[in-house]
Amino acid sequence: MKRTQFILSVTLMSVALSSAFAQNNTDTPQHYTTTTLSPTGQVQWRIDDKPDYVIPPKQTTSTPDKPVAKKKTPAKKKTPNTVAKKPVANEPPKSAPAVAKPAEKSLPNQAETKPTPKVVDKKKTPPKAKAPTHAHKWKRPVLALDSGYSIHDPGMAGVRGKREVEYNDRFVNELIPRIEAAGWEVKLTRGDYGYVSDKHRAEQANIWEADLLLSIHHDVSPKRYLKSEVKDGVTVNKSTQSFEGYSMYVSKQNKKYRASLCFAQRLGFRLKPLQRDPAYFHKEHEGLPLVVKEYGIYERDIPLLRDAEIPAVQVKIGVVTDPQDEAWINNDQYRRDIENAVIKTIRVFKQYCSYW
Repeated sequence: MKRTQFILSVTLMSVALSSAFAQNNTDTPQHYTTTTLSPTGQVQWRIDDKPDYVIPPKQTTSTPDKPVAKKKTPAKKKTPNTVAKKPVANEPPKSAPAVAKPAEKSLPNQAETKPTPKVVDKKKTPPKAKAPTHAHKWKRPVLALDSGYSIHDPGMAGVRGKREVEYNDRFVNELIPRIEAAGWEVKLTRGDYGYVSDKHRAEQANIWEADLLLSIHHDVSPKRYLKSEVKDGVTVNKSTQSFEGYSMYVSKQNKKYRASLCFAQRLGFRLKPLQRDPAYFHKEHEGLPLVVKEYGIYERDIPLLRDAEIPAVQVKIGVVTDPQDEAWINNDQYRRDIENAVIKTIRVFKQYCSYW
């Protein structure tokens, strides 16, 4: 009885082992439950065919105990030219190839021979174009300086019997060296010769391509307020009323009207500290439109200002028929002050007014 039970239990155990072995060898995939985290941080459970963690197989390194000897590459056969033959006994040595020896120092008794220089062929390069000789020179701006009236048309006499042309020439001659010292080139529209029309003066300034046309004049009182008399054979004109001040003229017909007005405004700004008011009687007695009242700038359409293709301004320094104003004109310091204002304005003209 006991033997029968033992055989039965052994049989059951063998059947169980065989079934377990068969189950492990089946091709059906095994399922594992894995855990993951959701975007909100909660734990999720899902069934997957792969486990959460698989033990990685051990990596076996096949490092030999002894270093492996490298394969030697077969030596190249030496060519006959490179193989040096051993000299045979009782055989004269063959002449060796000529080798360049370093040059020996020549003795004082021997003639020195210099090695011939090697000629190297160089590619011919075309000669560089030379810059013009005047490229480095700075072109000075040109001022067309106009002195009003002329010898044959001297203008009206003042309280001292001097004509307007004399006042104009004196001021221009004092101004020329100071303008040249400021870096400008001065060209006179009129010399000491006879009558020159205003149109011809403007055309001459256009031919020169001057940067500015500046006309110097002096003023007189309206004719109905003048009293003429002869003193020592000289005609003298004196004003019965007070007419004082400086004034400036520009033409709206000028192609560079805005640049002309710019120069006149800047000059008027520098004449303001002289504590001398502009002349306003041209508007009242002649009907000229006053463009800038503060600086005494008028609009006047005359050929000198209209026909010029460059900025053109006419400046009247003062009234020669008014005794008090004529005294200002004859004062050297006052003329220096006006010249300083003109020079300062000319220096900044190219910077502030030439682009108009």
